[in-house]
Amino acid sequence: MFFESNEVGLHKVTYVMDETPQSLSFIVSGKDDVDLVQVGDSLRRTEIPTFDNPLNFSEICTRFDPCPYHYVAIEEALSNSLPTILLVSTPGFARQVSADLL
Repeated sequence: MFFESNEVGLHKVTYVMDETPQSLSFIVSGKDDVDLVQVGDSLRRTEIPTFDNPLNFSEICTRFDPCPYHYVAIEEALSNSLPTILLVSTPGFARQVSADLL
């Protein structure tokens, strides 16, 4: 589903799933009312841990063989002409991993 609205405020979407009506309420805020990076905005200056500068993290990658994604600092990545993807994760959304998966 794609939704686009210029109307700030409370909205409600109603839909049918498995023959059961469902509804979802959500709030649309003005771009200036939220402190989030929006599509088309420049990325805020931030530091990310790298193998050369781990920023006090004891572990920055869970792969057994160090992956190539932790050798380039974000400022270096943004200053070259190559596409850059930044994945952001927080401990608040992390799940415990079973020992047999490690």
